[in-house]
Amino acid sequence: MGNLEARLELAAETLERAGHLTLRVTGTSMLPAIRPGSLVEIRRATADAVSPGDIVLLRAAPGFRLHRLIDIRPGVLITRGDNHRHNDPPEPADRLLGIAVRIEQAA
Repeated sequence: MGNLEARLELAAETLERAGHLTLRVTGTSMLPAIRPGSLVEIRRATADAVSPGDIVLLRAAPGFRLHRLIDIRPGVLITRGDNHRHNDPPEPADRLLGIAVRIEQAA
């Protein structure tokens, strides 16, 4: 297991055990809502506890995806980065790790 994979597994395990996790955003897909370098607190959640419009954390190849939830279909979640024009590929609902509950924007 590589360093990145090990870090992702540790983050997922921490979220599962502690119920919350704070991550630093590295990408630009959620601009303008979340800037690179921002800290986002994630609370563990299941598909029945989220709604379209929420920002959710999914396990998605090759790592995690923190995007806005667009639609919930039976067993499937549809997300999209605010800075993207098209939806992400559908993900099984069991890949949902949590929901963003607090954002500390980077300067």
